[in-house]
Amino acid sequence: TGFLAKKVDVKYEKKILLGKIKKMKTEELVLNDLMKKTQEERFKENKISGLVYNIRMKKYEERQQEIKEELPVLEKNLTFLIKNKDTKK
Repeated sequence: TGFLAKKVDVKYEKKILLGKIKKMKTEELVLNDLMKKTQEERFKENKISGLVYNIRMKKYEERQQEIKEELPVLEKNLTFLIKNKDTKK
């Protein structure tokens, strides 16, 4: 049961990592769109104040930075899982 349980754990962990990576990449695209929309609302349409613009952009940029820091770690962990799975065969 030890071998089978470990194999299931690796498969489950791989699935979780793939989901997180996909979610982060999607979030990154959404953030880019939100930033563009915010810029248009501020500079083209003049719908939002400079204060609101700065607050939104700061939040978007902070989240983008978090993703840029976390995504490579998740991808490296996934690569490690895949390599270890292949070497144990």
